[in-house]
Amino acid sequence: MRWRSRSLRTFPTTASWTASLSWLAFNQRVLELAEDSATPLLERARFLAIFASNLDEFFMVRVAGLKRRIAAGFALPSATGMSATRLVEILTDRAHHHGPSRRGLRGAGAARPQ
Repeated sequence: MRWRSRSLRTFPTTASWTASLSWLAFNQRVLELAEDSATPLLERARFLAIFASNLDEFFMVRVAGLKRRIAAGFALPSATGMSATRLVEILTDRAHHHGPSRRGLRGAGAARPQ
């Protein structure tokens, strides 16, 4: 299968990088709705649940997929020259930087991350 081996040579693509950043920006807007004090409390809770669910899926699908490719040796530099390892670092940093625990949305009784 020629198409299959060819697709493994150039991953992640610029489109994949842009899509990942766009997805994180969208999820950031969902979090901002959860933080908006003008939004009714139940809606804020729903937006926070959506944010958490989206972030879980992002790490289970996109980031885990990149990590599997790195471990298997298929993650060559993208068209922009960025390594898959660097992309994982950037995406993880951006996702954690904007998380609710950093922004004061953690419950009053919740333990602080170490």
